[in-house]
Amino acid sequence: MQPATSQQGGTVDGFKQTQTGYGMTTFQIVASKAAGTESTVEVEQNLGANGTWAVLWTFAKSGSDWVVKSRAVSMK
Repeated sequence: MQPATSQQGGTVDGFKQTQTGYGMTTFQIVASKAAGTESTVEVEQNLGANGTWAVLWTFAKSGSDWVVKSRAVSMK
């Protein structure tokens, strides 16, 4: 669930360890929207002592698949 440039050489386990390292305790999907060949998902991540962060995932249709186009992160 990372942009291609961020995931090169990465593994699912590596991604999980990174998220755990940030102290993520919970997350929730706040909103989602699909329009044509693009969709967005707004997520709120509770990182415990590191605060609450908002993440906007943008996905693009690629053939019959959806791929990550971008990810924008901000502290709430």
